[in-house]
Amino acid sequence: MKQLLNFAKSAATASALMLLISSCSKDLNRPSPSIKTNDEKTGSSSTTPRAGTLLWSDEFNGTSVNTANWNIDNGNPGVNNEKEYYQSANATVSGGFLTITARKQSVGGQPYTFH
Repeated sequence: MKQLLNFAKSAATASALMLLISSCSKDLNRPSPSIKTNDEKTGSSSTTPRAGTLLWSDEFNGTSVNTANWNIDNGNPGVNNEKEYYQSANATVSGGFLTITARKQSVGGQPYTFH
């Protein structure tokens, strides 16, 4: 039962991470925020549009993880009492999506694999 709870925690953490990553994309249908300024001499105010600047992105084109953008860990770092063994085979790219899979699979002395 404890192993099942640990697996559920790992799956929930992975889901939360994917939600965080997907929520970082810019909504192109929403207007950019504006800056409201006041002219002290005339007393008038104006609104200046402000565009956002994309700092980094990865569209997951191709069939594998772009290792120039991502580090893929393998093994178990031995911290946080983790019960999973990280392996690159659990991270796949297809159709513009990164898929990270957790499996009940014994590798490296750990009962689960993940990435």
